[in-house]
Amino acid sequence: MKKWVIFVIIFVLLIFGVITYALIKGGGSFKFSFSSAKIKDAKFCTAVDEDQNPSGITSIFTPDSPKIYIWFSWAYTMIGTEAKAVLIYETSNLTVTEGSMEIEDMGGRGSFSLTRPATEAGWFVGDYRVDLYLDDKLAKSVNFQVILPAEVVSDCEEMTGDAKDECYFTFALENKDDSLCEKIIESIPKNICHAVVLDNVDLCEEITDADGKDACYGTYAVTNNDRDSCEKIIDSTKKSICYGLVF
Repeated sequence: MKKWVIFVIIFVLLIFGVITYALIKGGGSFKFSFSSAKIKDAKFCTAVDEDQNPSGITSIFTPDSPKIYIWFSWAYTMIGTEAKAVLIYETSNLTVTEGSMEIEDMGGRGSFSLTRPATEAGWFVGDYRVDLYLDDKLAKSVNFQVILPAEVVSDCEEMTGDAKDECYFTFALENKDDSLCEKIIESIPKNICHAVVLDNVDLCEEITDADGKDACYGTYAVTNNDRDSCEKIIDSTKKSICYGLVF
């Protein structure tokens, strides 16, 4: 079995183990209190649809990225609570901007959008952080980077073997750059890369290896928050895990 397949399996099993442990420790019940208000999850992406489903999930952007979305979900939160996002350019320790919204449901999801600066250079290259607050109480911090595309290729080119393929695979998905998929040598991860980056799940059908095909549908499902792709997974255990990771 290829190293990348083992890596994916171990990663998924670790996530599944954490979820199972949390359920066991929770005893199957939860006592509600308003002090339990929290940001459940937060991530950056390239788009959010009208139902607040994120797509193009990534933590790496380029200077010309037109919009950067910070998607988040919350739970046990009083209606009327103010959710606030503060963008910080960590490279220079500079607060760039902030925005707020009013929570209308005790549990749900929402997003803030960051528009490309109106300068020729676009986003400054470097490290960024978004702090998410609930009624002025810091609830979660998430980070992203802005890098030059040339740096992506340079970093991967210095690697060899499976590590180089994994590097191209990671950056291709994060930057939605199909040209990086073409640099992957192994056929299965290359096909998975094309399917996800080109947003074409039908490309998974071109994979003849059963484990590879399941991995393709699973990766596509998690990346695009697409439960229909979970249904196409043959292995029942992997299918269940997929459903557990997709809303």
